[in-house]
Amino acid sequence: MRKRVKLGMVLVPLGAAVIGGTVLYVTDHQATKEAGTPTYQVATVKQSTFTVAGKVAPVAQQQLTIPEGKVQQLNVANGDTVTAGQVLLTTFLDKSMDLAEQQATLDKGNRVATSAQNTINQLTQQLQQLPADDPTRADLDSQLRDAKSNLADAQADVQTSQQALQRGQNSQYGQVTAPYDGRISVSYDQSGKVQLAITGSGLQATGLVSEYDYDKVKDHRDVAIKALATKHEAKTTLNFLSTNPAKESSKNMARYAFTTENLDATQFMNGQSLTITVPQDGIRVPMAAVKHGHVYRYVAGKARKTPVTTEKRDGYLVVTAGLQAKERIIMNPDNKLKDAAQVAISD
Repeated sequence: MRKRVKLGMVLVPLGAAVIGGTVLYVTDHQATKEAGTPTYQVATVKQSTFTVAGKVAPVAQQQLTIPEGKVQQLNVANGDTVTAGQVLLTTFLDKSMDLAEQQATLDKGNRVATSAQNTINQLTQQLQQLPADDPTRADLDSQLRDAKSNLADAQADVQTSQQALQRGQNSQYGQVTAPYDGRISVSYDQSGKVQLAITGSGLQATGLVSEYDYDKVKDHRDVAIKALATKHEAKTTLNFLSTNPAKESSKNMARYAFTTENLDATQFMNGQSLTITVPQDGIRVPMAAVKHGHVYRYVAGKARKTPVTTEKRDGYLVVTAGLQAKERIIMNPDNKLKDAAQVAISD
């Protein structure tokens, strides 16, 4: 008995192809174009930038001066976090011999002042006992004036000596305070003398720019930084560009240091490597995209002829007027391309 075979139908969706019994779906990501429509390459333009390598560095860092004398008390340990004005260390310098001399000078001044006061008292008493018309009064009055002048001088000397003695006593005691918030480094030299250094808590981006690229940084403040290891990014501003060559300069090329405003210490670490990007004026485009002072913007499937002002920089043309960042332009216009022409774009 012959078996009956039921034939089924395979429905193939529109836009699909059947190859070897397999249904393949073909998706066209390009704009549909009519026959004869020219095809061009299109790109979105960006603002011109200048990028240089940099580092994260502390805003402030310095070696602290230790006063002369013996360290009485060290109040911090290596790595401690401190605040501005905090006492880090105290010292004592014995100045007993100098103080003894200053005390002797003060004692002498007191004796002179006492003597002058006694003379004044005696002369005053004598004058009180003399008649008003006594011929000796004139001489006693003159002596009294001299005694009062001597007393004033002696009192001034005493005050000076007292101040000198007080300064001498105070100078025996020294201290080191933190000039700003930061972290302390404690070390010792070969003689065992303690040394203190402080690194400020604020961070900044630092970099070097060559003499050839100096103008690319000089007139710009806004910058974008990116940490190479963590990919953290931040916007900040330049706050310093040196006019003196840095020590990293070579015989044939001067380099100049620059720094930025403070960075977020929770996002960046001291010593991290960075890229520092400085926006430049204008839009960078390939030379081939500009024809006779015009570019063709790609707008809604059509080419729009647009006059532009350009200048050459580093092998590119930079459009300084007539084009905005994020606009799309035709990268390879030819002599056949006309304004408002319908065009298709390639991958």
